[in-house]
Amino acid sequence: AWLADTNGRTRLALERYEHAHTLKPGYKALTVRMGNVLLDLNELDRAQAAFEQVVSATGLEAGSLYGLGQIALLQREYDMAIDLFSRALEYDPAASRIHYPLAQALRATQRNEAAKAQLALRGNQPPTFRDPQIESLEALKIGSRIHFIQAMKAIKQQDYTAASEAFAQGLAGEPDNVLARISYARTLYLIDNRNGARQALEVALALQQDNSLGLFLLGILTEEQGDADEAAVYYRRAIRHTPDHAGAHFFLANQYFRQGNYTAAAQHYASSIKGEPDNLGATIPYIATLQLTHAPAARLITELDTAVERFPEYSGFRYLQILLQAGSRDAAIHDPETALQNAQQLNDQQRLPPHQELLALACAAIGDYAQATVIQEDLLAYVRQSMPAEEGRVAQALAYYQDKTQPPLDELINYAALQAPAFNASAAFRDYPASRPY
Repeated sequence: AWLADTNGRTRLALERYEHAHTLKPGYKALTVRMGNVLLDLNELDRAQAAFEQVVSATGLEAGSLYGLGQIALLQREYDMAIDLFSRALEYDPAASRIHYPLAQALRATQRNEAAKAQLALRGNQPPTFRDPQIESLEALKIGSRIHFIQAMKAIKQQDYTAASEAFAQGLAGEPDNVLARISYARTLYLIDNRNGARQALEVALALQQDNSLGLFLLGILTEEQGDADEAAVYYRRAIRHTPDHAGAHFFLANQYFRQGNYTAAAQHYASSIKGEPDNLGATIPYIATLQLTHAPAARLITELDTAVERFPEYSGFRYLQILLQAGSRDAAIHDPETALQNAQQLNDQQRLPPHQELLALACAAIGDYAQATVIQEDLLAYVRQSMPAEEGRVAQALAYYQDKTQPPLDELINYAALQAPAFNASAAFRDYPASRPY
């Protein structure tokens, strides 16, 4: 059971753990392992029952509390999750893997500074617990594990050739290790051996058909090779097995965006952001899809406000927020007084042409077309000298102000800056997180 578990064959591991439990029902460490597998399979009620059964057992507290915390987080019981994760860390302060889900729960309750502090502490060390049966089995696998550890050290040094060789050596002694084989595929890709990477992923998926990371990476490789439709099949399979798979949702959303299916794109961007809130590359086109699909004003405002707060270094969201406040015809969004305050604040901070444009628009929005005209005339004189390609657009806006009208909103929004990011397979193979690399 443990060998199947560590090799990523989760369903088989559960069957074998259950059989082992019938043979030795009083072995409490086994219950924690069953809980972890049930959690991986999204069988939350059974996982919760398993963890609660042994949460008070000496030496098993941290592992059980961590499992219960993950369940609370999935069920959006954020305060409960914070309490459970914090208690788990009290029992095992070295369990650095706990810090990331704790940060997610803190962020969900608007405790952003505390969340940032936890993110700075995150690592990959899970809670440990004493399991004599497994400790004896670990000794049998130490040879392969040495190679896998060497591979991970090489990856940190960006020596992917050495990493692929070390993974190959480890897999020679442990050929059914699905997680290591997927990591091996990633290193092969990064040394430009795409055929080898595909073969390694296909072998891994033959061993474990529902491995979402393997399906996701095979989808990326397939899309890179020109078959977007087949790639989408892999992304959907990954999502079917892991509904909150941020990467699969993101790449599928990008496909829909490029096809002009903005409604479907918005749905998948939202799911991707839910799993990975700090992904600016997903948030930019997500906001665009909401505008392009004429999403309800309340939703657009909420999502845009969140983006402004989450990405203060990216001025594009602030710019669009002011643009909508000044230029939208929707009463739920139109707020010219706030637009003027925000535009003036931007200009006070940095007098740039885009900020001047916003200030002119905000003045027009409150009916001060004379001031809007003065600002736009100054801007037009500047762009004629420094930005001649923008002269026609700036002059057109000036004509509106001189006629005491506002430019149509669609003429003001720069959708070219709100596109889906360019397809990038290398970044995903190099950087996409794996909960366990071997």
